[in-house]
Amino acid sequence: MRSELDLQLAVLPLLMRHLRWFLIGVTFFVVPDALAQIFPCTGPPLPGPNAFWIYFNPSAPNSANPFAITVGGGSYIPVGTPPQVQVQGNIINVTFAANFTFLSPPPQPTCGGAFAGPRTPGVYTVNLYILDLNLAGPVPFLAGTTSLVVSAAPARTPEYAVVPANPKNLELIVLQVRSSGCIASQSLRFVSGTIQFDIRDSDTCFSTPPAFYADVALGRFPAGTYPLAVYRGPLNPLNGTPFLDYSAQVVVTERVTQRSMLGNPNPPPPSIDVSDHWWNPQESGWGMSIMQHPSDRLFAVWFVYNASNQPVWYTLQPGHWTAATVYTGPVYKTTGPYYGGPFDPAQVGITQVGTGTLTFTDYTTGTFAYTVEGVSGSKSITRLPF
Repeated sequence: MRSELDLQLAVLPLLMRHLRWFLIGVTFFVVPDALAQIFPCTGPPLPGPNAFWIYFNPSAPNSANPFAITVGGGSYIPVGTPPQVQVQGNIINVTFAANFTFLSPPPQPTCGGAFAGPRTPGVYTVNLYILDLNLAGPVPFLAGTTSLVVSAAPARTPEYAVVPANPKNLELIVLQVRSSGCIASQSLRFVSGTIQFDIRDSDTCFSTPPAFYADVALGRFPAGTYPLAVYRGPLNPLNGTPFLDYSAQVVVTERVTQRSMLGNPNPPPPSIDVSDHWWNPQESGWGMSIMQHPSDRLFAVWFVYNASNQPVWYTLQPGHWTAATVYTGPVYKTTGPYYGGPFDPAQVGITQVGTGTLTFTDYTTGTFAYTVEGVSGSKSITRLPF
């Protein structure tokens, strides 16, 4: 017959093994991996002789809500992996891998959570299966069942918008995102000819998700039609598959409707977008800022020094293209009230002081020829590198 000491020594390794899991379970808050999805159970367990938990966050989701299912067992200690979710029609099966504990009383009930939505409106049967790793060749057993009602989502304002709504060729296109959630990552890529923006939600979030606003530069494109798709889903792929949250056809049209490869359109289209800061690296201290509008109009600011070596600003506006690489227009000088005092529009004055012509040799270089306040000249310019 085995002595009491023999029995204690035989049980000790088993207790130590479960104690190890218990210690891991209560220190999950500082572990940056799957254990971050393990937490103390809250609220009442399911009715029945055994203490099992199934509850939802939010408790009454609609078809637009990403929602989480939280499950756990009073006598089971999770092994650190999140629950596995499988959906078959209106049945949601959740499997929770855990070790049965022989501690008496059992430790604080520990639960795990996993994303399971959004789902279409309807009534769902939710089954909790416990995978007891203490058993040889463990087979999940049904621990509890409850139901979940997913209501139809109310009408909402669009969370996504393409700006501008009618982009011109080579104009910057931006995707505006106006949503909510604890966003863990976002990325932009091309997938089989589609502009795809991916949003991944954190595996844990607040009961009331914070607002998430973002403006995403999609790029500049020639005239044509470009499919756009936004996919959203949980960060951990075990918690669900990303779903298509938004799609659109981005139609980019020509800037000038009469632009044509045939004939001689008037005005001729510019061959490139010259928006940038321009300067002469051999004459650092002055420069020119050029903004090219989708209408192909330019607004250029020339900041230089006058005969008294004092800074002065001139603007080239409006103007027109005389060739695909040549833009010409009047040059103005403006005066106005001191910026640090009250603004008096009566003190604003604008006077034409000459003319200017921009000629672009290629994408990075050009010249600025001018006659301003009686002085004529020409300056070489190049794009300012950053």
